[in-house]
Amino acid sequence: MPRTSAFDREGLAGRVAPFALAGAVAVMLAADAPDRTWLTVGAVLTATTILLALLVPWRRLPPWSDVIPPLVYLAAVAALRHAGGGPTSGYAPLFLVPILWLALHGTRAQLLLALVGLGLALLVPIVLVGAPLYPFTEWRRLVFLIAIGATLGIIVQQLVQEARAQTERAVARGSALAEQRDATKAILDAASDAVVSFDRSGIVLSANSAADALFGRTDLIGKDVFDTLVPDWEIERLRNGFGRVLLTDTPSQREARFVAELRHADGRLVPVEIAVARTESPTGVRIHAFVRDDSARSAEEQGAQDHLRDLERLLAVSREIGGPEVDARTAICAAARDLSDADFVLYYAPISDAGPLIVAGSSGDSGVSSDVELDREQSMAGQVLRTTRPSFSGDLAADPRLDQGAVRRIGAGAAYWQPVVIDDQGIGVLVAYWRRPFAAMPGRTVALLGLFAVQASTVIERADLLARLESVARTDALTGLANRRALDEALPVALAGARRTGQPLSIAMLDLDHFKRYNDELGHQAGDDLLQRIAAVWKQAVRPGDVLARYGGEEFLATLPSCDPHGAVVVADRLRAVVPGSQTASVGTATWDGVEALEALIARADAALYQAKAAGRDRTVASPRPADRQPGPVQ
Repeated sequence: MPRTSAFDREGLAGRVAPFALAGAVAVMLAADAPDRTWLTVGAVLTATTILLALLVPWRRLPPWSDVIPPLVYLAAVAALRHAGGGPTSGYAPLFLVPILWLALHGTRAQLLLALVGLGLALLVPIVLVGAPLYPFTEWRRLVFLIAIGATLGIIVQQLVQEARAQTERAVARGSALAEQRDATKAILDAASDAVVSFDRSGIVLSANSAADALFGRTDLIGKDVFDTLVPDWEIERLRNGFGRVLLTDTPSQREARFVAELRHADGRLVPVEIAVARTESPTGVRIHAFVRDDSARSAEEQGAQDHLRDLERLLAVSREIGGPEVDARTAICAAARDLSDADFVLYYAPISDAGPLIVAGSSGDSGVSSDVELDREQSMAGQVLRTTRPSFSGDLAADPRLDQGAVRRIGAGAAYWQPVVIDDQGIGVLVAYWRRPFAAMPGRTVALLGLFAVQASTVIERADLLARLESVARTDALTGLANRRALDEALPVALAGARRTGQPLSIAMLDLDHFKRYNDELGHQAGDDLLQRIAAVWKQAVRPGDVLARYGGEEFLATLPSCDPHGAVVVADRLRAVVPGSQTASVGTATWDGVEALEALIARADAALYQAKAAGRDRTVASPRPADRQPGPVQ
């Protein structure tokens, strides 16, 4: 890289001009000097100095070469001084001109060389010419001029260096500020929200392009923000609000938010949300208003209130599935329908790792049967489940990817398929349907359903976990049948149903015969195996809707809705007939009489069981209903 020189072309003429003028004036004043030879030499050397400074490419030469023109200038001054009569000519101050030049534009080393040249220019005449033109007292003048030149040169050079350093720092600060200003302007221009900055009197100092677009004008700068943008009925409130931001000294209160209406250039009012912040700088206090258009929010824009409302809805879904009476997938479909404004929503889930998809939840009048099955490979829901990537079809009837027969049966015009994923694995597909086709899915709805699907996966995972825990809590660990807890919940429900419908309700108490002896002879493991086998065959032998539970030990109880006394005996005998191996069971049945308490019904079945045991086991005994019993003898 070429070096920097005191004789750089840029601005050189301006730097040389004052010194050239001083030399030219010196030559003209010496025109009547008696020694024409030295006058000519001085004039030639002065012209040579100027030509050297202007014509030689000094940046290509070594740094020390920059001192050549000042040294030639010193020789020119010495010649003119000699032509004008030596010490009496008055030219001595011109010796300081090249010293000042190098102090202003040169380096410290170049300045020292010039001072040496000054000493030689003063010393040579004293040595070579001597008295009377250059008397011995000229030595004092030599020392005096060198001292003055050195002092002025060093002081000027230090001042110049400090000025340059300050200039460089100022330039650096200016560059940094310019970069910051440009970056800030770029950020503000790229911002979707309008940003208007104004001083404490309300005069607009800057406005970004979003502000121009929001208010329909490009002449905001220099105008009063209140007179230009704020309707009359809002001025006092906003002035007071902005004033509080201006006056407070608490950093946390230097920001404020307002909901207001501002005036568009065409006269209409734009409902906006305004966030106001205050900053301070050497130029004064500024108020910055970040303005968001509430009326122009499209589906692509996510406002803070939308986020809050969406999150509240997701939390509401979580609360809705908290009880056992709420189906999580149905609740999720209802929430998705609200969020997407869909006409109906279906949730498809696989029934096995490789099986088809079934409707596991729905909301809205879909007209789709709950027993419909979708091919896992061919259907769009199956593809979305496999790829875990959402899909949209704005016109189902014209979409070649879809089964048009199924499209006609569903009766929808557009659909959006959103996968529900847990640990990168699709567990289901949430499908929102609209009756009419439309061109594009709103961006906000896409983002909202994506966010909702994340929450839905957590909801479903939690619901399934709760269901599994609930199942475990109501299931006998050994046999897989309902346990006493589940039975205690099922019996009141069955009794209430019988009371409501008038249908009979029977129960059967079952007990394995000689089970203790079986355990003692073959061991408890064999006993457990027998209980598991009996539970398996009895589970197949009871009717749909019957509840078979392990009552305790080797005792079981079956709840038999819509079953009269004769039917109860039939079911009991069928259960006894399938007891595996050589084992037998005794059964006692009882049918509700329509008024007795549940405890009394169970007690009658238990008493009938003991009668069966007492009568020799391996039999069924039906307890007569209280109304059918004969009165006993009088005691």
